[in-house]
Amino acid sequence: MPSSIIDYRNLVDKPYGKIFYDIVFSQLDFLKNKHFKIFDFGAGFCITANHYAADHDITVFEPNTDMLSLRINENAFKIVDNIDTVKNFPDKIFDVIICHNVLEYLDNKSETIAELVRLLKTGGILSIIKHNLSGRIIASAVFDDLPSEALKILSNDAEQFSMFGSRMCYSND
Repeated sequence: MPSSIIDYRNLVDKPYGKIFYDIVFSQLDFLKNKHFKIFDFGAGFCITANHYAADHDITVFEPNTDMLSLRINENAFKIVDNIDTVKNFPDKIFDVIICHNVLEYLDNKSETIAELVRLLKTGGILSIIKHNLSGRIIASAVFDDLPSEALKILSNDAEQFSMFGSRMCYSND
């Protein structure tokens, strides 16, 4: 597991780290059909936000200033780093809301999803990506080069944590 934000940033720049974003961009390819107002909740290094900011109006929420300092910043997008600012946004203002690999770290998942739905326009799209067991196994074996940890995960003996704290790993159900 990456031991620092810089290690994590370096990981997403490697070919196997870029695969995630290639998959996301191909699955959200409908975004190239017209101009959207997009909210990236928990934008991290703003890789997704930067990608879509070339053609869309993007607002990101990312409270981690270390991640923001290492963000991809080739295209213009608005940054919000305080949840109270988000809570003061008017209802139904975004066409698309992106929440990728964020909910696993939150205690108040239902409250967060309700807030995102409040911000979503009628007929809008909420894109959620979550960590899963297969991803944890691959991350341990490939990214971290810890096949023994991957085997522990398979046998349900591994702790679920990351540099960002305790991480829930949801089943596909």
